[in-house]
Amino acid sequence: MKVSGSNLLRVLNCAPSAWLPQPNRLIAAAVRGTHGHAYCQGRRDGLEHDAAMKARGIPEKYDAMMRSLPESLWNTGGTSEVAFAYNWREDTARVLGGDLQRQYDKAGLKRSSELPGTIDVAAVHKEARMGAVEDLKFITEQSRWRYPPPLRNPQMLFAALCMLLSVPELSAVEMKLVLVVMSDEDEYERTLILTGEVTLMDLAPFREALQATMADVWNKRGEYMEGPWCDECPAYCSCEHQVGLLRATLDTPPATGMFVVTPEQVAQALPRLLAAEKALEVAINAAKKLSDQEPIPLGGDRFYGPVPEDKRTVG
Repeated sequence: MKVSGSNLLRVLNCAPSAWLPQPNRLIAAAVRGTHGHAYCQGRRDGLEHDAAMKARGIPEKYDAMMRSLPESLWNTGGTSEVAFAYNWREDTARVLGGDLQRQYDKAGLKRSSELPGTIDVAAVHKEARMGAVEDLKFITEQSRWRYPPPLRNPQMLFAALCMLLSVPELSAVEMKLVLVVMSDEDEYERTLILTGEVTLMDLAPFREALQATMADVWNKRGEYMEGPWCDECPAYCSCEHQVGLLRATLDTPPATGMFVVTPEQVAQALPRLLAAEKALEVAINAAKKLSDQEPIPLGGDRFYGPVPEDKRTVG
């Protein structure tokens, strides 16, 4: 099972997505994110804009995007690429280290009880008893749902929780989420900066939900919940709710239980699925023709077809 702070939005909504089989899939590299984080690292190394662009090999097309980033991403007063571990069994947290490149096991992560996560920037302001976490994301309008404001963002709340638990003298943590919005043509559009502040008391509901969800994940239980996260779920091809009907169309359906859909099975099922799609199209067209002659009552005040009073189609 692969659970970390970055995929908590999906796992908190659908625990089975974390423990169902997750076949290896070819996923396109997040080019914009790679360039953005490389640029920030160049600025942290003391390079000015032009020098950082050149040294990190960032295409000129991303110039406006990089110029839009807030300086707080490199003038941090803190540490970049900080990895945390939250012990969901004991409700404790610790700092695993900086710039681990998500190699959590090498830092001694205890998979049976600890949940890892990385945040772009973390800082401690001891005099003010305040902590700060900041994260940078490159998005499109279509992917905006994945990055809610900090106070509703599981990844940001996770980082804030870990900071407050690992640095007890802090009274609160300020969260900053930098969203760089790109067009579908990979052109820079605008930059949004969303902020929020939390205390341990504020995080009580999140802590409770996180502990309960991780217990479900560890014990391979929990409710399936369909939502926008399904399209990018690594367990999509083994989820009964997504591929159960496909399994039913196979010549020799696998035994009851979890299975992963293979290309061979899709090839076997596709002719039947296309035939079913065509049959449904014919049936729906027939229903429309019948309803054109006389609206079909659906119960209550609902009808299928043109309503005599105003000729609107409802239902």
